[in-house]
Amino acid sequence: LINEVVKLLEKTIHKNIRIEVEVEDNLPPVLGDSALLQQALLNLGLNARDAMPHGGILSFEARKVKIKKPIGALSPGEYLQLIVEDTGIGIPPEIKERIFEPFFTTKGLEKGTGLGLPTVYGIVKNHQGEIEVESELGQGTKFIIYLPIAKQEELKKFEEKPKSPAKVQGLSL
Repeated sequence: LINEVVKLLEKTIHKNIRIEVEVEDNLPPVLGDSALLQQALLNLGLNARDAMPHGGILSFEARKVKIKKPIGALSPGEYLQLIVEDTGIGIPPEIKERIFEPFFTTKGLEKGTGLGLPTVYGIVKNHQGEIEVESELGQGTKFIIYLPIAKQEELKKFEEKPKSPAKVQGLSL
């Protein structure tokens, strides 16, 4: 999934932005809609592009992590962690708490609708996940997504049933 997003971004991102990918081997699958998760990662990548008008580094990471204390609605346990990070301009602290609000944007009317980050938020939440943001002005921004790992019994249900148009499946990231 990440490699597909990177291929799309390489077609739209200026060459002064280097894309790096670090995906842990043998990651467990998550249950989800691949098109929606791809859209979420693409939205984060495009926002990163806009935050680096003079170039920089955009990185995608995926790994299995164990959280020890709750994060939002997530209980302690093992999750798939996705990180999208840039070396861009960063998010001002007074704006950071509003970035997931629909129609809130700092871009001009011709550049954004204010729906990109709310869409990412909605996709993550609909996959029973959580998203965190770390940002410092002039240092860049990091979006950290946690998605529940699919249980074997959940995967078996989807393997037994014919695939439906809804594309709910065990995904490899």
